[in-house]
Amino acid sequence: IISEQLKKDQNKLKIFFISIDPERDTPELVNDYLKSFGKQFVGITGKPEKIFKLSRSWGIIKEKIFTEDGNYTLNHSSPIILLKNGKYVATIRQQDDIKKSLKKIKKYL
Repeated sequence: IISEQLKKDQNKLKIFFISIDPERDTPELVNDYLKSFGKQFVGITGKPEKIFKLSRSWGIIKEKIFTEDGNYTLNHSSPIILLKNGKYVATIRQQDDIKKSLKKIKKYL
C-alpha cells in the first residue's frame, strides 16, 4: 500500500486510519481490518460524538445513506491528513497529483 517512492522512509511513517462509522467499527474490527496493511497503521475508533468532532476538525465529511432493508452505507470523503509532531501540516486529496502528493509527504519526513 505504501508507494515504492516511500519504501525507504516507511519506518518514519505512522498512518492513522480513522473510522467514520464508530457505531459499527469496534476496536477489534478495525484492528482485524488493518492487520493486512502493515505495522505502521494504527486504527482510531471510539465514541461517535468524539469521532464526529475529530473527523469534522480535519474536514472529513460523511453522509449516511439508508437502504430499503433498514441498513445503511456511508458516502464519505477520504483525505490524507499529514501531521508533524502531532500538528496539522497539510492535506492530500484523492484527486491530487501523485507527484505533488509524494513531494508533500517527503517534505515532512
